[in-house]
Amino acid sequence: MKKEELIKYGLIVLAVYIVYRFLKGISAPPPGSITGGTAQDQPVNSQNLTWDANSFKSFADQIETGLFGGLGLTEDDELVGQVLSQMNTNDDVQQLINDYGVRGKGYIIQQYYNLPQSIGQYLDTDVKNRVNDIYRSKNIAYTWN
Repeated sequence: MKKEELIKYGLIVLAVYIVYRFLKGISAPPPGSITGGTAQDQPVNSQNLTWDANSFKSFADQIETGLFGGLGLTEDDELVGQVLSQMNTNDDVQQLINDYGVRGKGYIIQQYYNLPQSIGQYLDTDVKNRVNDIYRSKNIAYTWN
């Protein structure tokens, strides 16, 4: 096969892939795609929250950075563990899950996860266990799997 033919076929495959991804709608998370039900947007008793609204948004962003890195190349499990450990009530944990929402990872192939899925997929087991121990000491019923 000639070099020109290889380039031609490569460009065709690339064009088909781009059209496929565009039609599939990679820019929006798939609605209702959370396995096991929707973890986010559950009710929270605001009187039991120990942080303000801006703090929860900041915590969610810090967790995303810790799990996926600045460019998706590095992870900082200790940062994620520190943020999760700052939750003091069940409602704190649920508000964090709500504010995290569903976030995507990847540039060409994007995957979308809510917070429990992200933690389950990317956080080291020893960090999850340490956070779960802290939650038990604070009488927080939530555990990270």
